[in-house]
Amino acid sequence: MNGIFFEDVKVYAVPISGGAKIEGKTISFEDKSATATLNIPTNYNTESEQEYRIEFVIDGFDTNYSSETKITVPRRTTRKITEFTLPDVQEGETKIDGTDIYISSPYIYDLSSVTPQITFDADEISPSADTAQDFSNLDNPVKYTLSSAADEDVTYTVHIERGGDDPYLESLTVDGQYGETEYEDDNVKLVLKSSAKLNSVEPVLQIHGDDYSPKGAQDFTDSEKNPVVYTVKNKYGVEHKYYVTITKKRSSGGNKGSSATPTPTPTETPITTVEPTNSPKPNDGNQTPNPTEMPITKHEPYISGYEENGVVQFRPDNTITRAEVAKILTVLDGDFDVNKTYANKFSDVHDGTWYQNYINFAVEKNYISGDENGLCRPEDMISRAEFASIIARYINIEPLDGEDKFTDIVRLDWCKKYINALAEKGIVTGYENDEFLPDNKLTRSEAVAIINRITDRKMTPEILEKLTCPFSDVSETHWAYNDILLAACEY
Repeated sequence: MNGIFFEDVKVYAVPISGGAKIEGKTISFEDKSATATLNIPTNYNTESEQEYRIEFVIDGFDTNYSSETKITVPRRTTRKITEFTLPDVQEGETKIDGTDIYISSPYIYDLSSVTPQITFDADEISPSADTAQDFSNLDNPVKYTLSSAADEDVTYTVHIERGGDDPYLESLTVDGQYGETEYEDDNVKLVLKSSAKLNSVEPVLQIHGDDYSPKGAQDFTDSEKNPVVYTVKNKYGVEHKYYVTITKKRSSGGNKGSSATPTPTPTETPITTVEPTNSPKPNDGNQTPNPTEMPITKHEPYISGYEENGVVQFRPDNTITRAEVAKILTVLDGDFDVNKTYANKFSDVHDGTWYQNYINFAVEKNYISGDENGLCRPEDMISRAEFASIIARYINIEPLDGEDKFTDIVRLDWCKKYINALAEKGIVTGYENDEFLPDNKLTRSEAVAIINRITDRKMTPEILEKLTCPFSDVSETHWAYNDILLAACEY
């Protein structure tokens, strides 16, 4: 501030709205002229500006002089965008979350040159609010930077979500396919007859969209591991990919069981056609077994079905008892002597029961043991954890230390190393989310899938062609179809 000052003249900035006045300082004199400075503070008020009037005080004259000069300090901006729209191309309301702006725009609109409507509070915005921008590149969104004096810049990002007439697959079929096509999210699966050729299959697609690819016959020979990818498109270039697996009637035993099987639902023990069906029994895993020979692999049935009113069923989702498991494994063990009576170790395995000798033999071989109360619980349904422990002892597999294969077995100190070892060899598998569900009751279909793996019972096209399924409730599309035939049929 320049003017004619004397040493006894003081300068002040007085807030018009009230408050302490600010004293200036005369810093230089020259020919009775001087320069004075006033340090006006930052205005932190975002609602209104701050005004000061200049006041002179002349010592010795006892006089104050207020000039007409005023100093105005602008309010402090918030550097915020409060409203943002894309006229004529936007659908719904804009969402502003912090410094992210979200807008939905249908595919039908061209976003390559759109001038937005922006309400903002800042000294400057870049790029300019009244210039058109290209909002079509969703991978490189438009950004707006707000600036104000003495404040850091704030940058907003505009995210565009395209919506509208999305393309999708309505159906996919093949002439002569076996059963219905299965759809799970973007995965499509179907089965052809065993005589089909997988190296040249031309599916028929019904789509909601404008086009799809590839066209014509495709090679599905390896599609279980590497699905054929079909892409459905609409006229706006939006794509939806589907992963298609086509196989023949099951020609490999046990592999289907490697995927997560349905959660078992216990049912009452049914009446069987012969003796109770063979199935594994649980083990608490507290005893260390002696080595056992690998089970024999005679291709004779080791499990039977249930007959009612002339109809035979396998009941694949029924649960299975510890006694039934003992019988299956005992019959498959080459050391079992049907003419020998084995010593009873349990108070709840009573003389004269059909399972007494099977359980006693299994205990002698140390792949079945009792619970913490010294009981066998022969008629209890076996859990997945108990069955895994028994199978591990049966085949004399070494417990596996290290990281657990499943997220829900950490508490199972008595058997988790056996479960890990079996999983490492592909003998047992889990469910979604890397869970084993150890407390779930084992189903009959799960039991035969695992037993077939340890006894090396594998389906071949030649065997499959010779076998006829005797069970009314097991279709060729059932995940354990091959394993049930291998377990229940002679071949």
